[in-house]
Amino acid sequence: MKKLILTLVFLAVLLLPAVAQFQVNIQLGANYTKSNSSPMAAVDTKGAYGFIFATDFRIGHRFYVQPGAYFSTSRTVYNVTDSLAVNRNRIDRYAVGAKLWAGFKIINTKYVKLRVALGPSYDYFVGTKVHDDIDFKKEDFNKGSFNLDGNVGVDIWRISLDVTYNLGLTKTFTADYFSSKPKYRQITLTLGYIIGRLGKKIL
Repeated sequence: MKKLILTLVFLAVLLLPAVAQFQVNIQLGANYTKSNSSPMAAVDTKGAYGFIFATDFRIGHRFYVQPGAYFSTSRTVYNVTDSLAVNRNRIDRYAVGAKLWAGFKIINTKYVKLRVALGPSYDYFVGTKVHDDIDFKKEDFNKGSFNLDGNVGVDIWRISLDVTYNLGLTKTFTADYFSSKPKYRQITLTLGYIIGRLGKKIL
């Protein structure tokens, strides 16, 4: 599945600009990541903030394809409760990823656009840093996560503003001894700059 997404992204970037409007959107933003459940009864999970740097390629007019690649950091907090105290532990993950969305421009004027998009993405975790005295090991975490993304964006001239909800489909931990199978949930806000033609077409 990971190889399929990367292959489709590569083919879309290589072939489609010849027949469709082509734009590059360079973005920088912040994310908020949380697990949808705690791995065990004595552990409470909370969200935390990270950042993302991304480049998207929009290919098409009112209907468009949007492959892209990104680097991100995401953080989650696990509070471990024992009989004496609550220990706050943070886990940082560093990921490179690829995505392939399909989108539609609800408003499609030359200088103002309102967009919606949906599609899969894959995060490959190139590093994991465990803070404090938590007993988790790097080997306890999956090396990647398949996701389903929903996106709403606005373009004003060459400036883009995007909000994306990321639904993790891969369980966070590889270990089988956890009482639940938490998955990542993430909201991302990015501000970007668009390179390419701004012209409007009906389709």
